Amino acid sequence: MSIDQYGEKSPSRRSRPVAIKQIESIEIDFLLLADWAETLGGKLYIQGGGWDRKLFQAEGRPSSFAVAAGILVPWNLTNMQHSFALTFETGDGASFGPNINGGFNMGRPAKSTPGQKFRAALAVRIDMPLPGLGSYSVSLNVNGEISKRVSFYVVDSL
Repeated sequence: MSIDQYGEKSPSRRSRPVAIKQIESIEIDFLLLADWAETLGGKLYIQGGGWDRKLFQAEGRPSSFAVAAGILVPWNLTNMQHSFALTFETGDGASFGPNINGGFNMGRPAKSTPGQKFRAALAVRIDMPLPGLGSYSVSLNVNGEISKRVSFYVVDSL
């Protein structure tokens, strides 16, 4: 501390604002159901996307559909391995079908700049029997902590 010309105490050095670095995390931008989906060249190709009702197949016959997602990866989390898991539940929370696990590594495109986010496209084709009429959900979990859920209904007529 020092005394200024008016006799007031003042700090000997000026305080500088401290820059706070924002730590960004992965986000699931969207998750939807489709009749068919595929990724090609970083793009997501979808047919019959966005439905919430599925016609029930005869018992034991598999239903075919796809789960499509866009996962936003911030600059600070590119060029590293990430994991995902797809899980299926009935309306009362009981798991069914296989858990589908996988991974992805989002690279930084040429001429990208710090602060950008990059969209990883995910398409998973499903071919499995559905337990019966009723409500269901599909959940996408990324790195064991970020998740998004989409619900759908299996009906006997559309």
